[in-house]
Amino acid sequence: MNAPGMHGFTLLETLLVMVLIGVLVGMVSLVAGPTPGREAREQADGVVRLIQAVRESAVLEGREYGLLFNVEGYRLLRLEAGGWQPVGAFQRSGGLAWWWRQGALGADATVPQITVWSSDEYSPFELHLQAQGKALLIVEGDGLNEPVWHEA
Repeated sequence: MNAPGMHGFTLLETLLVMVLIGVLVGMVSLVAGPTPGREAREQADGVVRLIQAVRESAVLEGREYGLLFNVEGYRLLRLEAGGWQPVGAFQRSGGLAWWWRQGALGADATVPQITVWSSDEYSPFELHLQAQGKALLIVEGDGLNEPVWHEA
């Protein structure tokens, strides 16, 4: 579509090539698999959504719940007459590690670090998510508002 004697590419041809390269790069990044950053964001989103759902359940059921964390993951607990009882399976965090702001999380803890009361409040917290010793994300909540996560 060039005039006689003119060489080169038109703007439309150049844009088409750029779009194709963008699509290919996007496909390769999806196929490349999970990265620590992506995995950390998914874990943080999961914990925030879990706390939101547990807050609703605690109010509707009039019960207290808790989240018990250790370095490898977390578990949801419910307060029964005999103490804290597991509600679901232990959720592993893959190659990521959870760290409490006050220090390391023990593997043998039995009392949850985050308690959710039937009054729609929860214990304030700050959790750090790390991969290979590098801080990636912080998940935190003030006890009244919805918990949030942000880059470390």
